[in-house]
Amino acid sequence: MVFLSLVLRPRVNKIINIVVALVYAVSIIASCIGEGWIYYLLGSAVEVVLLAAIVRTAWVWPTVPAIVGRREPFA
Repeated sequence: MVFLSLVLRPRVNKIINIVVALVYAVSIIASCIGEGWIYYLLGSAVEVVLLAAIVRTAWVWPTVPAIVGRREPFA
């Protein structure tokens, strides 16, 4: 995923990061159903929180890079 984040266009990267994180979070939650070991549930909860942070970061990340230090030409 790191490689794809570097080579894909920002809009495509944003969409893929959101979709993959959501699908992975749903699979983690589904695997916790019926689980009795507390360390497994705690680890899964931490992982889902981190995936939610990834989704939020990808959601608010700008798709067009800002131009830093742009100056107007002298007239």
